[in-house]
Amino acid sequence: MHKKKTVIILIIIFSISLNLFSQAVPMRADVKQINIRNFGTEVNVNYTNIEGSPYLSDLFSDAHVSVVDSVMDVRYNINIDEMEFKKGNKVYYMNKTDSLKVRFINSNDSYMYLEFKFKNVYQKGYLIWKTNNKKINFYKRNSVTLVPYKVPSNSYDQPKPEHFRRDNDIYFIGLSDGNITEMPSKKKELLKMFPNNEKQIEDFLKSNKISFKDENDLISLVNYLDTLN
Repeated sequence: MHKKKTVIILIIIFSISLNLFSQAVPMRADVKQINIRNFGTEVNVNYTNIEGSPYLSDLFSDAHVSVVDSVMDVRYNINIDEMEFKKGNKVYYMNKTDSLKVRFINSNDSYMYLEFKFKNVYQKGYLIWKTNNKKINFYKRNSVTLVPYKVPSNSYDQPKPEHFRRDNDIYFIGLSDGNITEMPSKKKELLKMFPNNEKQIEDFLKSNKISFKDENDLISLVNYLDTLN
């Protein structure tokens, strides 16, 4: 009788553990069943003659995609701001929809398709959501530039082939009114955004030796700004 109870208890524990595991690990999407017309468009570009890479990583990686609530093989083309996925032997761009979220499993970086203001122009694109605050949040945007072929200016100069150049990430701040704009690069610019809290912010910047060029410092700053009234 004692052995029977033990077996029953073990079965229950195993069932609970299996259920928790299935909830913790997102299901992989059956890409064959995805209606491509509603979800993507075929990629038809070729980068073989261009040096460097337009991608965050040339390899496809496991990523949880919000619109199908499943894991897919995805890579991010930074240069043209497109998420790519595979179906069979073909590669497709993922259709962009408001608040589309792609979370890469290995890095845990979540890319969201959002509207933001950059150089005084409103546009939409993928931002990495770095904080999860109630009011003020921190985002960053990857950047890659396609540098065109450069003809030698004289007989001593060498031609420079067309190539992709990985540029510095661009930082953004999401404000309590819902707007996302460039993160200030100077104290004066930041204080203009929060005129009612100038003294507290100045004290925080000074006591924590915040650098406007350091990502971790900026995340700490944004987390602090979220605590202000």
